[in-house]
Amino acid sequence: MSMCAELADLAMELARDAAARARTAMAEPETPAPTAERPIEAPPAARPARPAAARKPPDPALVFVRLAKVVRDCMLLEAKLAAGMPATPADTSERPADPRHAILQDAFGHVTRHHPDRAALIRETSARLADHLAADPEQTIEIAELLYKICGELGIAIDLVTLPNKYLGMGPNDELPPCVMAAERARIRAKGGRVLQQTP
Repeated sequence: MSMCAELADLAMELARDAAARARTAMAEPETPAPTAERPIEAPPAARPARPAAARKPPDPALVFVRLAKVVRDCMLLEAKLAAGMPATPADTSERPADPRHAILQDAFGHVTRHHPDRAALIRETSARLADHLAADPEQTIEIAELLYKICGELGIAIDLVTLPNKYLGMGPNDELPPCVMAAERARIRAKGGRVLQQTP
């Protein structure tokens, strides 16, 4: 039991640190990225190898959610051991599987299929997906929004031309979700392109 208490204290200390970093991140205004002139692309033969995309650090809010769960689990285990109860009862009722999980796992496999560091990216997307789903037990965030958010965090490019609609939570005739449209507009602007406004 002393080990459980020690683990709970350590996780609580880390959770406080994550919560402080999350509050700091929310308080700081976002600084726009500096705009630069679009460089002239080299011919295909002389074009250098594409470097691996830079990864963003984990969201402090999601780190806090994960650590808070560790604290709860440690405290629950300590209470059960103190009461002489088994640590893992046989008749535990589990929350039904989140239907978004399988779809997004397949989607991450699709968008990273040609990446040289695919195995590491799959592990990272799986960990971040678990955090996002745990933070949204009511399943209010759409599949497309989760896909674009996690891929944005890890610098993974999404090609809408080859991405099946099912990985966006869409049917064959559905319109693109607003989050996808916003992400595509931002991508076009970042490349120096012009976004055409839709007429009603």
